[in-house]
Amino acid sequence: MKTGATGPRGILPLLFLLLPAGFAPAEADPPWGTSPSVGASSSAGPSPSIRTFSVRKEPVEQVLLAFAERTGISIVTDSTVSGSVSIVLHDTDPFDTVMHLARAANLLVEDRGGVLWMSRVLLRAAGADRWTLRSSGARADEVIRAAARATGRPIQLQADLRDPVDLVLEALPLKELLNRLCAPLGATVKEQGAGFLITRREETHPAVERITPREVRLFPEMDGTGQPAFFHLTARQTTAAAILDHLFEARSDHYYAAAPLSSPVTSLDLSAPDLDELWHRLVTVLNLHVLRDGDSWAVVPAGQEQRLLRFRSRAVVTLRNRPAEQIAEVLGRLPDLEVQALDHYRNVLVLRALPATLQEALDLTSILESERGGTKTAVVPLAWADPEETVAALRHRFPEAVFSVHREREEIVLRAPEERIPEILDALPALDRPRRTHLYPVRHLTPDELVAAAGADHGLDQLLAAGDGQSIYLRGAAGSVRLVTELFTHLDRPREQLRFDLCIIQHQNSTSRHRGTQASLRREGSTIGVFETTWDATARFDQLLSLQFDLLSALGYQAALALSGELSDNSARVVVDTSLRARDGDTVTLENASTYRYRDYLESDAPEGTQGITREIDSGLEVELRGRYHRDRSVTVTVRVSLSKQGADLSGRGNPPPTSRKVVETTVRVSAGEPVVIGGLLQQEQTGSSRRVPLLGRVPLLRRILASESGTREETEMVLYLSVFPERTEHPRERQLRQTSRLRELHKHVAGEHFHAP
Repeated sequence: MKTGATGPRGILPLLFLLLPAGFAPAEADPPWGTSPSVGASSSAGPSPSIRTFSVRKEPVEQVLLAFAERTGISIVTDSTVSGSVSIVLHDTDPFDTVMHLARAANLLVEDRGGVLWMSRVLLRAAGADRWTLRSSGARADEVIRAAARATGRPIQLQADLRDPVDLVLEALPLKELLNRLCAPLGATVKEQGAGFLITRREETHPAVERITPREVRLFPEMDGTGQPAFFHLTARQTTAAAILDHLFEARSDHYYAAAPLSSPVTSLDLSAPDLDELWHRLVTVLNLHVLRDGDSWAVVPAGQEQRLLRFRSRAVVTLRNRPAEQIAEVLGRLPDLEVQALDHYRNVLVLRALPATLQEALDLTSILESERGGTKTAVVPLAWADPEETVAALRHRFPEAVFSVHREREEIVLRAPEERIPEILDALPALDRPRRTHLYPVRHLTPDELVAAAGADHGLDQLLAAGDGQSIYLRGAAGSVRLVTELFTHLDRPREQLRFDLCIIQHQNSTSRHRGTQASLRREGSTIGVFETTWDATARFDQLLSLQFDLLSALGYQAALALSGELSDNSARVVVDTSLRARDGDTVTLENASTYRYRDYLESDAPEGTQGITREIDSGLEVELRGRYHRDRSVTVTVRVSLSKQGADLSGRGNPPPTSRKVVETTVRVSAGEPVVIGGLLQQEQTGSSRRVPLLGRVPLLRRILASESGTREETEMVLYLSVFPERTEHPRERQLRQTSRLRELHKHVAGEHFHAP
């Protein structure tokens, strides 16, 4: 449990402005425009009113603890309180603010002697062995643990029940309550002694409907030309706030909730040709009321429209050159602007609107008021271009003109000398060009790799990987879309494939030593070659010619002849002879290892005093190859060879055997087919034995004379031979040119060319 009294100070950038009761400000600021300040402390009691409380996507637990510390309200939370919350409240007392926070975070609240207990699950006694359960999005296993704590009866859970549960059960016995909870999840409840055992049911009855997981998806549907024809929005078992969060992640603007949007949404399926139309349809389906504020949308549920009025500001405008009726008629075209008063005698207007809309109205009024002889005002609607970007471009070119933007109607109001108006109007078509959408199909690389290659300065409105994992969605000016598409075409090429011809040969050299009364004589004959024919030379290389790796070309005649002789008399053997392929930049691994398992014992609190753990030791040969292809057909190869060996376990007490490891790693740049030879992986092993004569071997002097001792020393060396060959993938145009050149060499007629006989 965590309480507000022990919460850390200053852990959250919340927005609190505490004002005394009865204070009514003339103009309410937007939720993001107030500087943070703290009013009453916990000793003085909670503040009677809070002017503005704003939180956006902050952890719920930290919000509650910080609020309890600053207002003095005692709040206790448990482990079920998780997630984030976004809420904006105005002119509420601290207790109502806490209740709004709980509803927005989908929490249950219980007052226990002046202390507010908050959780997603509450369980209370309703009589003799009867209980009332309320769950608001808590996991099933959390509900079961809460039932075990509240009732004091042991409940053993042997199933993974993590599905969220929303239910209310009134005055039920504990077993029936658990059955109601576990039946939709495919689990069974059995009595076990004084408690219960919950296990997963092997076969769920078809009539039992499982709890649907919460899900929100937004994806485009493409037409035959690769353009998005529709946007689909689906939602299951979620809230209105979660749907809006998912939608506005794909839009260029954002929203803030002026009231909690925690109403549940069981199922939702919407489709629209664009994101704007989808937004308007979603507002109608969810029964919301919205208000545009610049690049933001203020959203409240239907029936709470009065909360939006607190975001509006008021301005008094005194007119000198124009009648108030004319100015009011022009300002009436602005959306969400209210003309509260019109004084004909003093020629005064009283306007009320959101700050951004009110500023547009004041700018437009200034333009209309300052129009004199020789100047003219024009209203220009825009079809595709953004009004702010268009005005910025026009101000740079026509500094003497004055511009104002009507964002809701996508219009520009301009005032300039009368002779400059036609020139400005002629410059607008070049700026108001249609926005183009394009779906680029990815052929070889991944969409994320191409999006990262485009960088941040691509100049597009939207550049994102489509949900199918095989295409990229682009939207922006036609020129920017064309440039990015050409960049993708240049980058989206198949990576070169490399072939690694690998041969590993193990050279062996053994020396035997024998001392004793027994002796043996071995005579080796020698052969003197007088003349070597071609057939004899070929027979000597039979061991090498049967390999896939071309050692004869890589080593030369003399070295290859010596190696062939070693292979013939078994002083050398081929360990690996293969070809491996990998794409440019990828790593290919060859491993030939054995695993040794042994038991390790550690001290523990068990009754036996020790705990056994099975450990593994891998020993053998491991080769890692990675190549990077260059345009001159050379390859940079990184080779890592690891050779490990495990000794004999002579302890007999479960101790791990001795191991040895030798590693060679190198990076070299070679041309295609150039061999690379890597050695130095040496290992030595010595063995010995002693044989004594029965009875006489116990006499000290005779034991030394009559004993027979023998020993062997064996040295092995691993030598790696490697050649890399790029297998370049031809572009269709390159393949066509190569085939055309081949046909010309064969003096064949090529389509489109004319040959004249001599």
